[in-house]
Amino acid sequence: MRLGILLLITFTILLLSKPTHAIIGDLSFVTSTKVIAYDFYGFEKGGTIESSVDFSPEMSKIFYLVCTKDEYTNLVTRSEDNICADLTNNDLNCNTTIQLDSSGDEIKLTSNKNDIFLFLMANCERDATIDYTIEYTYLNPDGEHLSTVYQPLPKIYLAFFIIFLVMMFGWFINWVKHRDQKIGLHKVLTIIMVFKIITFLLWFLLWSDYSKQGKPSNIYIAITYIVSGILQLMFYMALLYIAKGWSILRPKLKSDERASILLVVLILVISIQIQTLFGSGTVVFLFFFVMAIAYFAILRMLFVSTAKNVDGLLIQMLLVREAGINPKTTPFYSKYHLFLNFKKYILIYIILSIFVALTGLFLTYYPYLTILFSSIVDLIFYCGIGWTFKLQSYNELFDQPETTEQEIPQEYLEEEYRPDFGEATKGDKLKEWEKGMALPHYEIYQPVIAIENVGETGTYAIGETVTNQNPDVEKKHSYSSGGGGGSD
Repeated sequence: MRLGILLLITFTILLLSKPTHAIIGDLSFVTSTKVIAYDFYGFEKGGTIESSVDFSPEMSKIFYLVCTKDEYTNLVTRSEDNICADLTNNDLNCNTTIQLDSSGDEIKLTSNKNDIFLFLMANCERDATIDYTIEYTYLNPDGEHLSTVYQPLPKIYLAFFIIFLVMMFGWFINWVKHRDQKIGLHKVLTIIMVFKIITFLLWFLLWSDYSKQGKPSNIYIAITYIVSGILQLMFYMALLYIAKGWSILRPKLKSDERASILLVVLILVISIQIQTLFGSGTVVFLFFFVMAIAYFAILRMLFVSTAKNVDGLLIQMLLVREAGINPKTTPFYSKYHLFLNFKKYILIYIILSIFVALTGLFLTYYPYLTILFSSIVDLIFYCGIGWTFKLQSYNELFDQPETTEQEIPQEYLEEEYRPDFGEATKGDKLKEWEKGMALPHYEIYQPVIAIENVGETGTYAIGETVTNQNPDVEKKHSYSSGGGGGSD
């Protein structure tokens, strides 16, 4: 907890101290490259550019260039010397080229067409390291500060705010219908949904402010990023808690499990936010590797924990089936499908997220599309998880006395010990599960197999111990299953 507070304070300081990259602003960079593109902006016809450029040391052949996207594409295929030769002879095929007389020159331009323009600086006097400081104001007609590549963002965020608000209304109706149930997992999922809605609203307000003012305050930006970071933190922690079986098979996680989940998720979220905010640089590059390691750690925890829970439930279904009970009529089967659906939506989310990330590499000049696709992926995932773990009609078979949760022994997960899981869900000519039905007991599985839940609505015993009469059962090791779980 103390580590989380410390990281949050550090992150807030970084946010407040970071220069705001807005449509009205300034930037500084040092480069030894002769020709460098430092920004781009989508203009409508009649849009205006006001800029001033300071540079040191003083040079006589410093050029300010404004090129269309197509002109820039042709430009980058040429050598710097050829570009400088054309600039000196005033033969460069670029929308605007201005030779600066001295540092601090003021530049005022008007866009003559609808297009995306790139801004470049060129040093064509001699090889040298130049320190540039550029102040700029970009403005489209009718007082619109947003570039055409960002203008759809307020509408996108507003649309998804409304969509998620409607989803929340449906979730609330379901909660009212089953309000007698008090399951920890559903409380967490509700809080995450609320934060998701607030986040969409904050991003809508932030980009609307960009549109009107050109430069929102750093405090406003900090609030938006911090709320988004908290949402990411809760989101990944909830996924790991579900994978561990919290509120489904176990009433609570061990302290070391909770600590490890919090640590790896904090590292991931801070790394993501630093990547988003600061974009490039050596430190950011290092955080990229930290982020990648945290991602792999989380994915491993997700899939390993889910697989253990699936295997544990299948083992219990095999034992119930051997006792002559149809496993499809038991709570084992319902919980088994909870985890299968959870794993399915995790895989869909990963695949779609990778697709969006790769697509984004080809959408440099259309960043709003990347955000639109990412929001659609979030919508699909939230719908899937919400539908899978929504509150359902109360089933007293899910409430069982609590026991100490134990992991499946590692050796049992090895191939030579695995039972035929394919047989676990078959139930031809078997009797249905009923309250009070006896549970099987085997020497190789101690103690009696039982399902447990975290529900606060009471406890009921499913059945009593029966002794295995099969002399051919080989004793290999002890195994017990238990822990709590919530209504599915």
